[in-house]
Amino acid sequence: MNFQIENLIQKVKAWFPKAQAKIEAQAAELEARFNEQNYLSLSPEEVADYQNKIESLSLPEAYKNAIKTKLSEVLTPWEKNQNSANHLFIIFSPVEPTKAIFKQTLEEVNDEALPIKSLAWKTRPDDYETLKSQLQSEIESSENLAESQNHNNSQSLVIIPDLSLCFLRCVEGLDSVEYLFDLILKDHSRFWIVGCNQWAWNYFNYLYKVNSCFEQIFPLPSLNAVQLKQWLTPLYESLPIKFGDYNEENSEHQANEWDEDQNWISKEEKQYFERLADISEGLSQPAAYLWLDSLRYIKQQEETDSTTVELQENQPEKRLILKRATLPNLPELTKEDQYLLSAVGLHGEISLSALAVSLGEGEREARIQVQALLKTGILLHKQGFLQLTPGYYSRLKQDLIDNQILAGEKD
Repeated sequence: MNFQIENLIQKVKAWFPKAQAKIEAQAAELEARFNEQNYLSLSPEEVADYQNKIESLSLPEAYKNAIKTKLSEVLTPWEKNQNSANHLFIIFSPVEPTKAIFKQTLEEVNDEALPIKSLAWKTRPDDYETLKSQLQSEIESSENLAESQNHNNSQSLVIIPDLSLCFLRCVEGLDSVEYLFDLILKDHSRFWIVGCNQWAWNYFNYLYKVNSCFEQIFPLPSLNAVQLKQWLTPLYESLPIKFGDYNEENSEHQANEWDEDQNWISKEEKQYFERLADISEGLSQPAAYLWLDSLRYIKQQEETDSTTVELQENQPEKRLILKRATLPNLPELTKEDQYLLSAVGLHGEISLSALAVSLGEGEREARIQVQALLKTGILLHKQGFLQLTPGYYSRLKQDLIDNQILAGEKD
């Protein structure tokens, strides 16, 4: 009995800090919403300009360094002994920039002793029934064989930037990945570098137990607060920007309360990026989306009387602030919406016609549903393909897990 009471006491003690933290977080959210009256939103043109700047940012150094280190760790042993692991699966979230990850990182893999074959697909082939034959043709092309012979080396390297492009979740759309997994397990003369989004990988693990079949599975690391700051700084380094929720009364005293840290210019900046790293789960694209969503102008003071509002004649230059970053609330979703969104995330990006096939629906029905979701902002339509909006990723993922539509991700 005493043992049970002690356990209960320990549980209660553990609960109080969590409850206090939750209350403090809720209070901060309420304060942030109240302070919205102090801000003005950016114009649509300014938002579009920042979106373009975000897309032009180079890959975070932490991503590049982690991939290069891991690749060296597994590639070198295989070059010396083909019985070593002949693969590296790089796992990332469905909203991370797959093409950029492989373009900027793996193009630096320039080992002249190894001929390199990279799958050139930029989009998923339209005819899902021929995915296997098209993939087989790409991998086993005569050009690749001739390249190996010219290097007088029995070993070669194959890069598949995005496995999501090689399948469609339907009866005949999975033959291609089954072929590929079998080939990787059998053919140790080639080293395989394969990118795959986490939702698709969880799905493959459910079907094929890939976590047991392959030993070198490398999740892309989360970015911490300092790394996010370093990555996003080029967007605003030439602008005078404040951090944290604006309060005219205490803004003059903020600098005096700060103990200097080489990574931060102020306590408010540190708190801002620590929160951004937390709510974005350390993912670059959600962090960038939430960063832009938190960017505001501080309203100028107005002179008022009982009947009129007269703006000051000489307006000072607009002041920017990065207010407390917050996650957008999910729109109201039906079960059908949740299944559609999970299918989009599973494939990373997908055309409307392919999405309809994956859902087993007519294209007209899928289009109506997609149009409604596009209006909520939870879906994006870029260059003919549907994608999840990065800012909604964290809450959407948890919602799909809670509703047993999406397999839970490991921490």
